[in-house]
Amino acid sequence: MRNNSSPRALSPAILAIAIFLIVAVASVYAQDIFRLSAPPGAIYGNASFEQTTLVGVEIAVEHQGVAVPQWFLGATAGGGTYADRRASRTSPDAELAYQLYPLLPDGETPVLAAPGAPTFSSANVITSNHFDTASATARTEVYTVYFRIPQEQFKPSGTYTDMFELRLYEGDPADAGTHVLRHQATVSVTARMARLVDLFAVQEPGIRTMDLTTQATARLIATVHERSNADTGYEVRITSANLAADGSGATGPFLAQTSGAANLPYTLTYDGIPAAGWTNGTAVVTDSADTAGPDWLTRELRISYDGSPALAAGDYEDRLIITIVAP
Repeated sequence: MRNNSSPRALSPAILAIAIFLIVAVASVYAQDIFRLSAPPGAIYGNASFEQTTLVGVEIAVEHQGVAVPQWFLGATAGGGTYADRRASRTSPDAELAYQLYPLLPDGETPVLAAPGAPTFSSANVITSNHFDTASATARTEVYTVYFRIPQEQFKPSGTYTDMFELRLYEGDPADAGTHVLRHQATVSVTARMARLVDLFAVQEPGIRTMDLTTQATARLIATVHERSNADTGYEVRITSANLAADGSGATGPFLAQTSGAANLPYTLTYDGIPAAGWTNGTAVVTDSADTAGPDWLTRELRISYDGSPALAAGDYEDRLIITIVAP
């Protein structure tokens, strides 16, 4: 039997693959930033004995990201203590007191402090309500720390240095359990004490009418006041104008006749010590390797001479120039 049936046509198979591409778009945030920028280099102040130094120093605090509703900025004690910060120098060894304040010093503002200070409180720090909201972009606020060097510190001239840390905390200053140190920076303090070389003299009345016909012994002619904080020490020098101008080879000062050629030698004592070693009309009467004190050092300048009734009549004079120098 013939099978007249034709082969069954096969329908092409269609394979359908459905691919579901699911892309999740997540929120992407920049890295949280909360940090401070300390002054580059150091905090500088020019100090002097007679004037208080006050320098305002700008500190930048930068924030980006989640809100920081409570925060504060303080500083460690550095050399010395919180109540008495100290910058120091060597050769000669000395210390210079300074202080840091969170507000312009007014006699009542506490010093700038950090957790651990004996009197730490919200008054010892810098804080504000900035950064209490989230921010996708960086924002910066600038605050001022006050660097103060009190006057009337009679310290050797030169450079004094110290180091402390500025510290940025998150948390409530009044609640130690919330304090989280977020950033810190080491800051150098440099204070330059000015060199002081100071001198004045009070002339005794009546020295313009001294009797040169009779002997004078240690007669007071002036009271000299000297002081210096030069770290190299200092000298006080007396120059006789007559001796400096003389070309005859005289070895000591003399009173010269104003209208003639006569003269009368004399000697000087300074604080009881003879003025000697005259060179080019000048004698060194104080040669100190150290500084003086904050109070004036008082020296008596006295004159002695052998008077003579035979001295030619007329007026005699000399001009004494007293100087203080730091080598």
